[in-house]
Amino acid sequence: MTYNMTNSRRILAALLLPAALAPIALSRFGQAGGFDPGATAAFLHDTFDSFYRSAEGAVPENTAVTLRFRTAHFGADSVTVRAYLLDTGSGQTTGPVDTAMVFDQNITSGGVMYDAWKTAVTMPSKPTIFYYKFIVKHGESIAFYSDDYVDNYDNLNKGGTGVASATEPFDSFQITVYDPQFKTPSWLHSANVYQIFPDRFRNGNPGNDYCVPNSSSGCPSLYGEPQSETIAVHPWNSLLCDPRDPNGACANDFGNVFYGGDLTGIQQKLTYLRDVGFDTIYLTPIFQASSNHRYDTDDFLHVDPALGGDPAFAALVSAVHAANMHLILDAVFNHASSDSMYFNRYNRFSSPGACQSLSSPYRSWFEFNNQHVPCTTGDYAAWAGVDTLPAFNHNQAAVQQLFYSGLNSVLHHWYEAGAAGWRFDAADDPNFQHSWWTATRKFAKQYSANGPLIGEIWPDASAWLAGDQFDSVMNYRFRRNVLGFARGPYDWSDENDNGADKIVPLSPSQFDHANRAVRDDYPDQATAAMLNLLDSHDTNRALFVLTILGDNGLQQAKERLQLAAAFQFTYTGAPMILYGDEVAINAPSRSNGANGPIGDPYVRAPFPWTDQPGDPSVYGPPDNKITAFYTTLAHLRRQHPALTGGSFVTLLTGDTQQAVTAPNTYAFARVLGNDVVVTVLNNGTAANSPAIPVAAYFADGTAVQDALAGKKYTASGGNITLILPPRTAVILTR
Repeated sequence: MTYNMTNSRRILAALLLPAALAPIALSRFGQAGGFDPGATAAFLHDTFDSFYRSAEGAVPENTAVTLRFRTAHFGADSVTVRAYLLDTGSGQTTGPVDTAMVFDQNITSGGVMYDAWKTAVTMPSKPTIFYYKFIVKHGESIAFYSDDYVDNYDNLNKGGTGVASATEPFDSFQITVYDPQFKTPSWLHSANVYQIFPDRFRNGNPGNDYCVPNSSSGCPSLYGEPQSETIAVHPWNSLLCDPRDPNGACANDFGNVFYGGDLTGIQQKLTYLRDVGFDTIYLTPIFQASSNHRYDTDDFLHVDPALGGDPAFAALVSAVHAANMHLILDAVFNHASSDSMYFNRYNRFSSPGACQSLSSPYRSWFEFNNQHVPCTTGDYAAWAGVDTLPAFNHNQAAVQQLFYSGLNSVLHHWYEAGAAGWRFDAADDPNFQHSWWTATRKFAKQYSANGPLIGEIWPDASAWLAGDQFDSVMNYRFRRNVLGFARGPYDWSDENDNGADKIVPLSPSQFDHANRAVRDDYPDQATAAMLNLLDSHDTNRALFVLTILGDNGLQQAKERLQLAAAFQFTYTGAPMILYGDEVAINAPSRSNGANGPIGDPYVRAPFPWTDQPGDPSVYGPPDNKITAFYTTLAHLRRQHPALTGGSFVTLLTGDTQQAVTAPNTYAFARVLGNDVVVTVLNNGTAANSPAIPVAAYFADGTAVQDALAGKKYTASGGNITLILPPRTAVILTR
């Protein structure tokens, strides 16, 4: 599930501005406070340049960071660093704190002399975000200089240089200050992760399907509705009934259309997943619930009977461990179902729920607006306004005991049952305070020190990744960057990117900047553990997004998918593949009016198994060439330590360095000792002939081979020269 955070950092920054400045801060792009344009054009601070910031990216607590700022020669009387601190543990912000800079030296650029100002700032001794900007004064003139990103989804304008403004701007440069003891599970750094939406992966036991003869899970009445109106079980390889069609048979039926996928089906295909190269499975919710997606939990301590119940989970865990794989579960701690044992609005459970009785043991677990019992719509706080999802009161000790601190808490119970880690749904929901997650981490790491804690946070997640809360997040910022590059010059709009509905086209240099900005926001340990995804159960399918008007069928889209996957598997962090992408499942979305296509529920199509009932061509058939491509990538990550623990070095951004021969080429290296992997990508529509500078890694005469196509090359003159067809990748190894 997703939560729509609205430009949270910009709102935070606005709250931090002095009252006299906040109402006029939007005039930031006017002439800067009396400075003439020539003077402000001389202003410079660059977070990517060690001269201007001695430590790039996140830093450990107590690190001394030297900051420099450039002005015109004799163009300023004073320069001040203004800082605000966000305490990640409490969520409290302090500031401003102003620190005077001193004249440092004269510098020359382009034959012009400038003044450089300097100060050293020691970072705090606890996790925080150090937000900073510059105040420049000259006579009666005053100006500000700060970062110029638009919002928390804007990777392209984040980091690097900034912009001058007449009044204090919302945006700030940032330094994430993290716990020096912060370590993330090393096994996740090298993992190839496969996300499964269980109802749609494989039906391994039709006998536990809802509402079929002699079903072991019966035919329950969900949300008080008759069974015939509540549950529809579809043949496997059949088209999804469209809930967004107001005149269709499934109008508004988002959660009650089932295909019968279960845990036994996953167990049956573990060998397939291992053969392709996946070693970690992330399951969307599997606990007892009232919908096909199961984000509306009925009972957090038991597996849904339609998935095979607790015995099926035990069997799956045993098989997963035998295959040397890991299983990550989905934690939905923000709300329960109104039809749950805890709330019991529809009297489905024998014990009184919070909705039914003031004396219910669960009454204090939820937030009620009055004393009405039984409760009705409007009597309680509903998560995101959804009536079927009563929100938990996280301040209640009993709720904390249920989820993380009790002897049989949800976290401890399922760790004991064999879970390897957790993904936390809508983790940046304002109902969760940072203190909730710091406490969660404390207990979770006691239960399993090597169990990753992964937040669902779509925009900048710095405030959760300073070593005191999560290990990593589902990296939707990565998705925006990669799809923006892989689509070439075509932008994209939809409703899936959670408040930032446009994926902008990125040139190689822009792509490099956007990825660098994301890396700089997070500690290296978090970056190494990121779930780098192209799509998820909440977004449009990557293949659909990568299909462009004028394509010849899906051929070009599949080439773009392979291009994106080549980057995904050779970049730092763990690649996460949504079930079916490795066979090029063709599950196109449909328009949702002026806002463009939206993935739910079209992205959640059944995997096109050829041995299941129905017609596999509805969403397939599986493309074996694409599967072979993913297999090569997944096994390549296993074979090269550089891909799971090596440094990242940009080698070429063709649009700025070799525009004549390689205008659409991007190349980088992953390096760990003598293990070097060079990835080269062409996102253009024509072939390129790039010369990749590799002298630092391959001596002249060194033979290398493309791991994808097998072609051999030799380093010469410090370069490796390629002929790169459109929409293709080359991955070079010794």
